[in-house]
Amino acid sequence: MQNLTATDKFEQKKAYRLLIGQLITGLVISILFLIFQSVSAGYSALLGALVTVMPSCVFVRMVFRSSGAREARNTVIDFYKAELLKFCLMGVLLVLVFKFVPITPASFFATFIATMVVPLIMPLMAIRSAEAQ
Repeated sequence: MQNLTATDKFEQKKAYRLLIGQLITGLVISILFLIFQSVSAGYSALLGALVTVMPSCVFVRMVFRSSGAREARNTVIDFYKAELLKFCLMGVLLVLVFKFVPITPASFFATFIATMVVPLIMPLMAIRSAEAQ
């Protein structure tokens, strides 16, 4: 692994914050389903979050595994490879969950969708809080 530039480290920090945001969102929703629905709903919600967060972690690791000082073309190619792997891994995890785990579909998909939306919402929240200061 090469040394990351200051800009790469800053971007990597933002990416990890998004992952943490996804994980916290998934955990909170899972706990709410556990408290207000059932153990099965809470477990299903947790699986929905993990099916989203685990491939995202792989994506972030692949994208930031080396320095941004490389050629732009190679950086873009690595980004697309990481994105393709993320979607494939998410598909495999979805198939495995539906094939081998008895789940509550409503809680699974509610959490799955909520954790997928987090990377879209968090930057907007950051902009809004920066404008308020």
